[in-house]
Amino acid sequence: MKHVVVIHLGEGEAVQAVSCLGQAITLRRVGCGGDPERARALIARFDGQADAISLDGLPARLRLGSAAAVHAVGASLASAAAGTPVVDGGGVRDGFERWGVKLADQAQPGLFAEKHILMVPGVNHVGLAQALSKHSPAIRFADPVVYFALPDFPGVGARQTLEQAARPTLERLKEFPFRRLTPQPNGRDPAHQPVPRAATPFQWADVLTGDIGAIRRYAPDRLDHKTVVVEWAGDEDLADLQRRGVGIGRASCRERV
Repeated sequence: MKHVVVIHLGEGEAVQAVSCLGQAITLRRVGCGGDPERARALIARFDGQADAISLDGLPARLRLGSAAAVHAVGASLASAAAGTPVVDGGGVRDGFERWGVKLADQAQPGLFAEKHILMVPGVNHVGLAQALSKHSPAIRFADPVVYFALPDFPGVGARQTLEQAARPTLERLKEFPFRRLTPQPNGRDPAHQPVPRAATPFQWADVLTGDIGAIRRYAPDRLDHKTVVVEWAGDEDLADLQRRGVGIGRASCRERV
């Protein structure tokens, strides 16, 4: 049985048995609280004990459109392991996202056709944006709203301005701490109230896609009849989407509602 350790931005530790392509895997999820030094210590702790160490929300490289940048802290984490491979999904994410969109469209033809689609965010979801653009030309990027709390001025987040804005956006994001780079769904915690974000891009959209944490944290409280497509969602995420009135929620890897 393979042993895979996933280090994520939250807290706590949980172990579950999963199967992938007939291979039994023990999956251990361990939180680092967004602290890179804790993440580094966890990598060293499991080095040589696990078959692979995966970093969830601690990317080494950032991509938006055709632009790319190295996140210096994220890129340095792998060096904490002497033998066990340390990965962040960057090499396979685009392919899995394209595949996930294809499977979702096959399961429910027309799911994305001519819909208003909002990337929340577009950073490190290049494959997802490319796949969805084949179904609808109406795609916007919530990155300026999510990361910089910009108002919804005309042209902000538009697909037409993506290439112009991508490089300067990544130049700023590569300095962000992990919890700002990958927002977590704690916006209703009185101790961690986020700066309010413009609601109009979310209201415009029929489909919200990207990261479940950013969607839950920054989208308006009511999301009636909208479709949400993310890489994965836990029970708490699904319950929150249902409470907020989401019409269809899809998680390509773990759960769907």
